[in-house]
Amino acid sequence: MGDIRLCSSTDELRAAVTPIWHYFFRQPVDEQVQTLQRVMPVHRVHSAWEDGGIVGAAGSFPFDLTVPLGRI
Repeated sequence: MGDIRLCSSTDELRAAVTPIWHYFFRQPVDEQVQTLQRVMPVHRVHSAWEDGGIVGAAGSFPFDLTVPLGRI
């Protein structure tokens, strides 16, 4: 049985997004991973592990929502 946990490093973030980028015929490069990390910190990415490797991932972008009386 696999394990699901938060990413804990830039290397884990890279491993987590690699299958997604592979789908679009791309490989993540350092500059793209650093850019992604600025808008989606590693602690917001969950990764699914099986046999020592990441087999899936999901993440969420933090953002503020502006409403008539302010931001939430």
